[in-house]
Amino acid sequence: MSVGNSANLSGATLNIQVKKESDALLSKPVRIIEAKQIEGQFSEITSNLKTLTPVLNYTQDGVFVSFKRNA
Repeated sequence: MSVGNSANLSGATLNIQVKKESDALLSKPVRIIEAKQIEGQFSEITSNLKTLTPVLNYTQDGVFVSFKRNA
């Protein structure tokens, strides 16, 4: 998602739906939001993942998701 100005994420829920879990998801972070400025963080993350856990990385102008294997 690209936002032309600021994205305020405070109180928002991120819902990640993956068709098929695979090792390809472990290869590199994926930008999920691009904005001139990111304000706040997601308050909750939900997903349909069974063997992977999403990990968010917030930068000044974007949010990235990467995945790690569950223990």
